[in-house]
Amino acid sequence: MPQRLRFGIPSFDKLFGEGQETETANSSSRNYGILIPGSNEDTTLRSSISICMSGPDGTGKTIMGLHLASTYLADCYYRKKDNEKNKKKIKVAIPKIFYVSTDLKHKMAEKVWLNFGLDRPEKRQVPFIEERRELHNSKPRQSSASDIKIKLQLCSPFGELDDTARSLAHHLSLPTGNPTHKDNAEVLFVDLASTTAGDDWGFINRLLSVLESPAPGQPLHLLIIDSVEGFETLAGERDAFGETQERRSRIAQIMRSAADKCQIMLIVEEPEKGKRLPEDFVTDVVIRLRSLFVRDYARRTLEIEKARGHSHVRGQHPYLIRSGAGSTTGGQGNPDEPALPFTGRFWSQGKPERAAYQSYVHVCPSIHRLNRGVMNLRDKGRPASLPKRFAAFGIRHLDDMLDGEKMNYARKAGDDQRGLKCGTTTALIGNADTQKSPLGYAFLSRCFREYANRFKDEIEGLKSDTTERNKVIEEAKEKVKGWSILRKARPPKTNEERLAEVLCRLDEVYVYADVEGKYIDKEPSSSPPSEATPPNVGDLIKAAVWKLGAPKFESDGVPVLLTTQDINAEELAYNFLPWLTRKVPALQIWNRGDDPQYRGCLAALRLLMEHFTICRRLEIHDLPLAVFFHIVQSAVGAAQSI
Repeated sequence: MPQRLRFGIPSFDKLFGEGQETETANSSSRNYGILIPGSNEDTTLRSSISICMSGPDGTGKTIMGLHLASTYLADCYYRKKDNEKNKKKIKVAIPKIFYVSTDLKHKMAEKVWLNFGLDRPEKRQVPFIEERRELHNSKPRQSSASDIKIKLQLCSPFGELDDTARSLAHHLSLPTGNPTHKDNAEVLFVDLASTTAGDDWGFINRLLSVLESPAPGQPLHLLIIDSVEGFETLAGERDAFGETQERRSRIAQIMRSAADKCQIMLIVEEPEKGKRLPEDFVTDVVIRLRSLFVRDYARRTLEIEKARGHSHVRGQHPYLIRSGAGSTTGGQGNPDEPALPFTGRFWSQGKPERAAYQSYVHVCPSIHRLNRGVMNLRDKGRPASLPKRFAAFGIRHLDDMLDGEKMNYARKAGDDQRGLKCGTTTALIGNADTQKSPLGYAFLSRCFREYANRFKDEIEGLKSDTTERNKVIEEAKEKVKGWSILRKARPPKTNEERLAEVLCRLDEVYVYADVEGKYIDKEPSSSPPSEATPPNVGDLIKAAVWKLGAPKFESDGVPVLLTTQDINAEELAYNFLPWLTRKVPALQIWNRGDDPQYRGCLAALRLLMEHFTICRRLEIHDLPLAVFFHIVQSAVGAAQSI
């Protein structure tokens, strides 16, 4: 049976865990979650876990509950498959998952189910994790027909609702076991919002009483009640016998009935801020969601208030519920909010109600948590003496005033010999109109100085070596042909795809260049200005682009700009060229030359710099520090992946 009860949201599950003190940078989210007592297959000691998730409307409580249902069923399924593969004696059965809703109707719940990709948990994309498929296993699985498909099956407490709904009694009569049977790979959605059972509290107790108790070593069933207030509204304080019962006694009765049968999750509305609810006292884990208004902007935060027998991360943590459509700065996707389109044959077989993009939830750990995580790392940490490497602005008298090894204006092995010391933080502060932004552009443009020199060398080398040029261009054409098929579906993710994108764009635009190094793209169908000359971007330049490749870690860098100004990576590339033209002789020749081939070289270099630059424009609204740090981490991570 699964050892942990997880939501399938790694950033959320990592707020629990087996000892936050032993966390390392390579820890996988499968090691985190709410530990299930007696989950060891060699023991018969086990107990159920009860969870209370409370919060006001619009905080995503239902989304969290549906995630838990899908992930728990998938965990049991893959544990069963692993046992069969390893030929273990204990055969894991698939438990029954009940989602009892008094507020949400099945049609709307199914829409959420499909939009978050919960019907195919093994295919669902989870951003911001290193292990793409770490949700259910430690090693990547090969895609196969045996991947579980989970249906949110509508059930009625009284029998048939319509032609598509089957009675709950029918499902209870089915044996647990093979999840490939269409009736078992399901989460049973009991829709009490459309049809009430009369005494809904009594209905839940009867449901638990007829439910089979799992054998020793087998996973418990799961019951999710959404929400408890719905039972109170319909049933009131009196039971079917007319006796008055308090809400806390009703909850305690359900928990006693589910003792060794079910894991329980109670979703509770929070009517008043700070009010203590009866469920807070009787459940093992209390998770509180909040919606706070700060400067007319609503923040969502999550806090684990109680977790009996578990280590957990304290404090409030902002969390994001994204549609998956992504956001952009100019034409470049923002690394902290990627687009997650539903692509592939297994998604196309879904219902038409599915949106075009997969929604997701991400929890941004607080700054206190991030700082504590650094303290808990068992690595050697920051070295006492860093290598003496420098990063210059490329402005002689300014660099003279900065720290440096010696007054050496040349670059050695790609490194500046003077400037700011690498590994340190510098603030550039000044009044308005003191040219802070141009100085920042000059500093970032140094990343591409050696890159431009190598591009010039590739042009000269391939110009004289026709055999090598033909070989490289044939390889590039094959990659471009393959990339053209995927180009409209998603932005480039790998360096190879970025280079192929540059080659595609060189075939699609005219480039106008003036003596100041400014460039304007024109569509091929439009007429270029009279003083413009379409570049002859031939095989020589394309081969040089492909052979040059991505920036090198040893001698180059990837510029990252976080800004509130209306600027993007394309404009940054324009701003880099005047600074590079002063330092790289080849660019001066290309800029002054009337040969279209030279202008084609400039166009190629500008597009290369654009695709290897990270620019993130910040929204003008209240931004929590944890969310801002998430943006920084994502931008730096994208640069490191390049």
